[in-house]
Order: sequence, then C-alpha cells, then structure tokens
Amino acid sequence: LHADTGGSFADGPCVLENIKNLEAKESNRIVSLIEVLTPFGVRCEYDEKNESLQIIPPSVLRKNVSLSPAKDHRIVMLAALLLKMT
Repeated sequence: LHADTGGSFADGPCVLENIKNLEAKESNRIVSLIEVLTPFGVRCEYDEKNESLQIIPPSVLRKNVSLSPAKDHRIVMLAALLLKMT
C-alpha cells in the first residue's frame, strides 16, 4: 500500500494495476483506500473492468482531516502516515 501514499504526493496521476485481490483482505482495501484518500482531496477512480485504481493528487493535501479507517492495520498505517505528512 505504499504506492497509494506516494500517489497522493505525485506530480500527476498514478495508476495501481491488478488490484482485484485487495477486495478480499481484512477489509475491502480498494474501498478503504478511497475512503482514506478522498478526505485529503485525493481523487480516486476505480476501474473494476481493468482492475486498476487511478490516484489523482490535489495540488495541496487538505489538513485537519478526521478519519475513521477500516479495522485493517495497513489502512490505519496509511491514514497515520498521511496525517503525519500534512
């Protein structure tokens, strides 16, 4: 899940491919990623047919975001990292 964090800070869109398997983890990590990234102003577009998630970073990440991440330690770590970096 490090690529999604990096994608939030990229100069342009970033695409994660072949991610269908993320649906069957401790949480549906595709949905969880979108739920964590969106409040920061990151736009996410999931293409179910191509099993890819496009992450489109904002010019500046929103600060003072309130989150309720899934009960999935990897998603919680992603949220903590993003909160620390804003």
